[in-house]
Amino acid sequence: MRDEHEHILMWFGAATDVHEHRLMMEEFEQRVTERTKELGKANAALERAAVERNSLRRQLTAAEEDERRRLARELHDQLGQSLTAFALGLTEARRLLEAKSEEAAESRLSHLEELAHRMTRDARYLALELRPAELDDLGLGSAVETYVNEWSKRYNIATEVAVSDITKGEIDDEAATAIYRILQEALTNVAKHAHATRASVIIERVEGELRAVVEDNGRGFDVEAVLTRRTPNDRFGLAGIQERAAIAGGNAHIE
Repeated sequence: MRDEHEHILMWFGAATDVHEHRLMMEEFEQRVTERTKELGKANAALERAAVERNSLRRQLTAAEEDERRRLARELHDQLGQSLTAFALGLTEARRLLEAKSEEAAESRLSHLEELAHRMTRDARYLALELRPAELDDLGLGSAVETYVNEWSKRYNIATEVAVSDITKGEIDDEAATAIYRILQEALTNVAKHAHATRASVIIERVEGELRAVVEDNGRGFDVEAVLTRRTPNDRFGLAGIQERAAIAGGNAHIE
C-alpha cells in the first residue's frame, strides 16, 4: 500500500505450496501412461483373439463342408446304388411273374426284401449322422447310445458305451451338439484309419465337468505329424474336433 507520494507504507502477499499438487499430477500422468499401455495390450489381445476366432470359424466351416461331402458320397454310393438295384429288381420280379416263373420271382422278391431292410438301416444311420431326432427329443445321452450302437453294427467293431445319467436340458444345445459331433468324428476316424477291433465311448462327470472319451485298440498315429499336415483332409478331422471343443468352451486332448 502506498501513500500519496507513492511511498510504500506496507505490503502483504500470499504463497501456495504446489509441491504436493505437482506430485499428484505426475502420478496421474504416470497412471494415464500405464493405463494407455494396458489398453494397447488389451486391444492387441482382442485383435489376436478375433483373428483366432475367424481362423476357427474358417476351419470349422471347412470341416463341416468335408462332412457334407462325405455324407453326399455315402448317399450316392450306398443308398443311391441300393435304390437303383431295388428298382431294377422290381422290374425283374414283375417280368418273372408275367412269365409265370413263380419260384424265381419269389427268390427275387426275397432278395428285394433284404435290400429294403438294408436301405432302411442305411437311411436311419445317415439320419443319425445328420441330426438325430433323439438329440432334440431325449437329450445327449440317449442320442449317443443309439448312434454308437448303430455305428458298431455298421462297421462290425465291438463297442462299449457308458453314459452318465444326463437329463435333457442339463447342458445347453450348443454343448450337446458339439459333444455329439466330436464323438461322431472320432468314431469316423476309428472306422476309416485305426484298423481297430474294439472301441469304447464314455461320457462321465469328473469334478464338475462333463468329459467325453473315445478309445480304440487300433494302430495309432503320430498326433503332431497329423495336426501339422498342410491340407485339412489329411488331418483326420482332428482340427475340427479341437475347434468344436473350443467353440463350446471346452478342450480336446488327443493321444
